[in-house]
Amino acid sequence: MAKMIPAFGPVDNDSYGEKTVYALLKEGLPDDFTVIHSLPWLSSAARHLGMKLPPSGEIDFLVLHRIYGVLALEVKSGIYRVDGPIFVHLKTNNNVDVVKQTRNNAHGLARWLGGATTLRLRIGYGFIFPDSYFDDKVINTAMVDASVRPFRKIFIDKSQLPEVAKYTIDIMQYWKTALENSDLGSERLQLIIKSICPHFDGTPDLGTRIIYDNQLWLKLTHEQIKVIELLSKYQRFVVTGWPGTGKTLIGIEFARRLVRDQKKVLFITFNNRLSEYIRQQTPDSLCDVFTWHKLCHQARNRLALPPESPTDWFESGCCEDLLSALNKNKLKDYDALIIDEAQALHSSWLETLFCWFKNKRIIAFCDETQTFSFEKGTNHTDLQRIINSQFSFSLTIVLRCPKAVTDYLMSIRPSSYQITSPRSNEPDTLKELVVIDPIATLLNEILRLKSSSVTPDEITVLVPTDLVKNFLQKDMKTFDINIETVSRFRGMESPVVITLDSSNMEDAQLFCAYSRATTAFIAIYDSEKLAWREHNSFLKQLVNRKEIQQTINEAKHNSSSKVLMADFF
Repeated sequence: MAKMIPAFGPVDNDSYGEKTVYALLKEGLPDDFTVIHSLPWLSSAARHLGMKLPPSGEIDFLVLHRIYGVLALEVKSGIYRVDGPIFVHLKTNNNVDVVKQTRNNAHGLARWLGGATTLRLRIGYGFIFPDSYFDDKVINTAMVDASVRPFRKIFIDKSQLPEVAKYTIDIMQYWKTALENSDLGSERLQLIIKSICPHFDGTPDLGTRIIYDNQLWLKLTHEQIKVIELLSKYQRFVVTGWPGTGKTLIGIEFARRLVRDQKKVLFITFNNRLSEYIRQQTPDSLCDVFTWHKLCHQARNRLALPPESPTDWFESGCCEDLLSALNKNKLKDYDALIIDEAQALHSSWLETLFCWFKNKRIIAFCDETQTFSFEKGTNHTDLQRIINSQFSFSLTIVLRCPKAVTDYLMSIRPSSYQITSPRSNEPDTLKELVVIDPIATLLNEILRLKSSSVTPDEITVLVPTDLVKNFLQKDMKTFDINIETVSRFRGMESPVVITLDSSNMEDAQLFCAYSRATTAFIAIYDSEKLAWREHNSFLKQLVNRKEIQQTINEAKHNSSSKVLMADFF
């Protein structure tokens, strides 16, 4: 397996071909090959050395080997036809002189390296067309050497893609002979890598991985767009899915599309933080975003009722006030209703909304794995019945959460349908720490994260109650780190999430907390509390590990000794 830079996956772009080539080169090339994708560190290296960048942009793949030398590979996704030296992309009709572009990149890189390292390199180049098929045709005289027998091609098309690693080695061998290059050697190879990627040690720091995850996993995908197009055919439907499957993202895109069609949209959530986030994503005046509670208070205000709501008002009185405001035309007239966190809304609230939007579009998103014990929510079946759903759709691809977290959650709470994660398995993205001093451990983890290029605004600490939050808020403010209760952070996300007082969280809180992280999750458990409390599903799995059992037994022994000594004295 080749050594890949970056090691954690291909740099995000719109080229599915590059992602395929990355995977095939990684698996197909032997471990003495190094492959750099998109030269991700080149610009920072150039700035550091005070040098100009290569004149014509980046190289898709740079393949290095101590014997075969250096090869620049250009990947051209999509189907192309050839018009002399020009390649024409059939879908976009864009023209590109592929050979000239790649030659400029390869020669520019050679000049740049010459200035950075005094190395004098002759770099070969090649082309990969993952979606095009050219058979044995001489598609371009610069891509086929007809002076040798058999002809030597320096391009790889769709038919050869499964063996792209083999053909890449063939092209490198060709260029070594054609350019009369001597062996590159291990020293020169390492010098090139250090010049291009000055901080590369094989493992990207967490800050780099956060940038990568944000670019690749947190955007609306082609698959999710297809879901939107499918569901757009229905007037009423429910979308369910695990945390990280893109429910809120799809809801926001639905709102944007409706607004583009000049439709007035009401977007309802339960969580105030989530409501604020959605409002930022849908700033158009045609889309109003409210929590259920704020919507009801608006109705009460329009009815000129006292702002202080009566006791148990949210049990029934809020619905009566909302309907009264509607009947008196005190509220806006909307064309569509979108509900996120629908599982957290009481059935009577949903029935009231249904009366309001009886003959209009209703879209509801729910996740029953995130219903807390103190909530009187609505299950999936009742939700479908209440809004008279025509269709129910389950999202099954978890994109937002690290794969290690998704796999762990599936072991805690198996699903009745198949859940998949396309992300690479990175075991260090999930840490569960059972410790004697949770506060000291929290501070140490924050310092460790900062040393790994993680900024304070990329860290969120989640706790079970306001009491714990208020106790820690001053300390977290010193670090400029956000702290929140799990229930208020439902539906939100953070690159790094740390839970404190995890031992006092119920299953639903832990499930929600673990799934808030987009790059790394850290749970801190108090060993003494674990030793004496009843274990829920999460804690049973945790305490059954041998290394954890030893820590808990020690904590139990120490706490028992403290009690005995206190009684003695």
